[in-house]
Amino acid sequence: HHMVINSAAFEVNIGNTSETALKICIELKKKNSLSYSDFHLYLKHNLAYFMVPRFIEFKDKLPRNVNDLVQKFLLKKEWKNISSRRSTYDTKTKKMVQ
Repeated sequence: HHMVINSAAFEVNIGNTSETALKICIELKKKNSLSYSDFHLYLKHNLAYFMVPRFIEFKDKLPRNVNDLVQKFLLKKEWKNISSRRSTYDTKTKKMVQ
């Protein structure tokens, strides 16, 4: 997708349960250049259904190490600390995660 610079997908816990779902963090070229629903639709059309993430978060920058690799453990930590949940879209409820 031409508006996406980079992305990282990983599993997160749903709420406070032991159940997990996929989350994808997207680094966008331009803020607000893409809607959650449009991006979700794009993923649904281009991925097998079990690969489509439930949670989507748009970020200005993904955390990277010196080798320019995305540091997923930091993104997972943000989810655990609740700090990234408010900026994460839940495709199931079609709302931001509370």
